[in-house]
Amino acid sequence: MNGTNGVEEMSNLEWKTKKEKILEDARRDPFQKIDKLAKRANTTTRYVRTILSEANLSLMKLRREYARKMEKRYNSIDERLLLGQLLKAPFARNDQIEICQELLFNNPNDLNKLHGNIENNYYYISFLHAIKKVTWSISTVLINKDIVENKEQIEIPEELFKLVGKEITGDGLWLSDICFDIELATSQIANVLKIQPLSPLFRAEQWVERDNEVTMLFMSYFNTKHITFSLSSRNGLIINQKSNTG
Repeated sequence: MNGTNGVEEMSNLEWKTKKEKILEDARRDPFQKIDKLAKRANTTTRYVRTILSEANLSLMKLRREYARKMEKRYNSIDERLLLGQLLKAPFARNDQIEICQELLFNNPNDLNKLHGNIENNYYYISFLHAIKKVTWSISTVLINKDIVENKEQIEIPEELFKLVGKEITGDGLWLSDICFDIELATSQIANVLKIQPLSPLFRAEQWVERDNEVTMLFMSYFNTKHITFSLSSRNGLIINQKSNTG
């Protein structure tokens, strides 16, 4: 049954009109061509152009808005990414980050999200963040070898951050929230942080998924003698230095 102004109403078999389908599809993916929009709505290209015109909707304008949205999303990565939070901590010194080629983790359960053989499927590296030669955090990064060409690409924290930020703005990838927990330090992490085994430490974890498979895993371990956390409505997570550090 046809409605007024040539707009087709919903049939008993459809929840949405063709007009609604076209407008929703165009807004969702403005980089589609007119003929694809028509095919997906089972109508003609002429009808699609008419609907877009009546709605004062321009695919070119939608594309520009989409590009601005993606740029904004990219620029906000440092607020969402655990590695970005570490690099922008007010007391952090990038010239006091030491690279460790060894895979540092507190217990085997930390790696449960990864699939397959870690040595064969992932590049990994750990960074030691220091204040006056006192390590306040250990950051371990594991990235699927399909994402980067070689391990050298992840050995500079700032470049790694840019690489990850660029990667996770792509389609089909999902960035988790930063998850915090309190754990007891096992011997490997305790030795690096220079604390007694079974001492409490803060653990933070974040990961990136594609098709329900973890492609990147970020883990950070914080020395509770030197670091606390707070939340700000404006700045989000804030890593604080205790006054006795250094």
